[in-house]
Amino acid sequence: MLKKWIKKRNYKRYNNSLSHYAALSGFTAFRRSLYQKIARAGNRRHTSFTILRSYFLKIGAGACLAGIVLLFFQQPALKLLENMAFFRVEKPIISKNIIVSNEEIEFLADIPATCSIFSLSEHELAARISAHPWIEKAVVKKHFPNEVRIEIKEYHPVALVVTEGDKLAYMDRTGSVFTPAVPGDMLDYPVITGMQGLLEEEKKEVIPDIVTFLKYLDKEDPNFYAQMVSEIHFQGGDQWLIVYVMDFDFPVSLGKGNMRDKYNNLKEIFARAYKPHGNEVPIDDIKAIRMDYSDQKVYIRKKIKSG
Repeated sequence: MLKKWIKKRNYKRYNNSLSHYAALSGFTAFRRSLYQKIARAGNRRHTSFTILRSYFLKIGAGACLAGIVLLFFQQPALKLLENMAFFRVEKPIISKNIIVSNEEIEFLADIPATCSIFSLSEHELAARISAHPWIEKAVVKKHFPNEVRIEIKEYHPVALVVTEGDKLAYMDRTGSVFTPAVPGDMLDYPVITGMQGLLEEEKKEVIPDIVTFLKYLDKEDPNFYAQMVSEIHFQGGDQWLIVYVMDFDFPVSLGKGNMRDKYNNLKEIFARAYKPHGNEVPIDDIKAIRMDYSDQKVYIRKKIKSG
């Protein structure tokens, strides 16, 4: 009986030992397989890195060689490209011009018929076009192989200024006087007078008020707009600026500053004066409008009717 029990126990121990050995062997095999996979992946990454490094080294060497060749032969190569008809500049594409015609811009651009896109200077071309008195700025862009685009920014006149010698010149929205008026030019703008002989510092003081008032006139409100104003006169003193309205002989003394409110007040006055109600003064009965007092009120002086 004892022998049977010992034999049975030894059999179990043997089986357990075999199971343990098999488990250890399986883990070892798994670990070995894992290490082999990691090693193979590392070899692949190393191989890929080596290939990429070799590839980029070849590109770099080729670029250096091309640079050296171009350094010694750049003039003949560039000359060859310039003489190719494929890169010959076509008629320029011009945009955003209203006052200045395409023909005038092409004349100023003066691009030779055989001009290559490589020899064309954007800066020089823009400078030639900007020499036109009505062109504030020209932007030139080259597009390979043979296209040139020219974008024009023109001056936007808002008034005429009487300059020295009683000559007329155009003023833009910033208050800059950019070109004299010549016969045939459009002259339907308010005329600014009284600026002759002013020092630059004095002009810097008065021009902002004129520009601001003109900005609101340019909104083309049906009751009060730029074409209704015939003259803006710099008077100085308390009256500062005096506005004369077309078809009416009465002055409007604006005074200094606060031009937005004064424009709005005039707009209201004209809207009511054309269609008066109650005690409102009809437009034909107005002798003068004063807006130059320190209390910022509007005073309307009526004409004295005879008889």
